[in-house]
Order: sequence, then structure tokens, then C-alpha cells
Amino acid sequence: MNKAPAKLLRFGKAAQELGLRPITVPRWIKAGRAQALWVGREMRVPRNEIARLEGINPDRLLVLSGRVSSHGQRENLTR
Repeated sequence: MNKAPAKLLRFGKAAQELGLRPITVPRWIKAGRAQALWVGREMRVPRNEIARLEGINPDRLLVLSGRVSSHGQRENLTR
């Protein structure tokens, strides 16, 4: 049975999913905090590495809740 290859993301997309600036991803790779793979002449970040950096466990469900006290604070929920 063949395993499907992991989805590989460019630095910009990986940074977007992590909520970081794009320059941070190559810095983390250089510092050893993150791993990347060479694809031709470019480096890509595997999707499972993004999940590891986010601390996501596929067996765990995270539920977030927010509450505001007035209609003027509704925009704060998007943060």
C-alpha cells in the first residue's frame, strides 16, 4: 500500500497558516526549529511540520469561545 506524499507548502503559505511573517519561516529552518525539504531548487515545508509547529494533535479537538459585552466590541472577536 503506497502512502500519499505529504503536501508541501512554500514559505509564504506556511507563514500565513502559522500567522507569521514570511521571513520567519526560513529563519526557523536555519535555526533548526522547523524542517523543510528540497524540491528541485526550492525548499518547501511539509504540512505535517506546520501541524507540529502549531501544536495540533489530530486526536484532539480544540474549541474556542468568545464573548463581547456590546455591539461596538464585535470586531474584537475576529482577532
